[in-house]
Amino acid sequence: MNEATKPRGPHIPPVIPKDIAMALKALDAGKANEGQQRAALDWIMFEACGIRNLSYQPGDVAATAFAEGRRFAGLLVAGALQASPAPMVIKRVSRGKRQEAQE
Repeated sequence: MNEATKPRGPHIPPVIPKDIAMALKALDAGKANEGQQRAALDWIMFEACGIRNLSYQPGDVAATAFAEGRRFAGLLVAGALQASPAPMVIKRVSRGKRQEAQE
């Protein structure tokens, strides 16, 4: 069993392969190509957040909660990726009264 496949506690950051590190840096700089964007997002969702991993850590309630927190962050991103854009809400103030209009 090598370092990349060795079981790890949820508090230990996942290994970041060099190509993924470069993809994340390109994404941060706004210069990632389509493949880098996909690779970076996949790593964030499946490795960093572990959305496909079981959160339960036998005999360790705190580790289970920590793992679920990581997973929850990934599920928020996954949900946002599947959400339909909501109409923009513009708040206007007219004569001291707040009005909301949807466009």
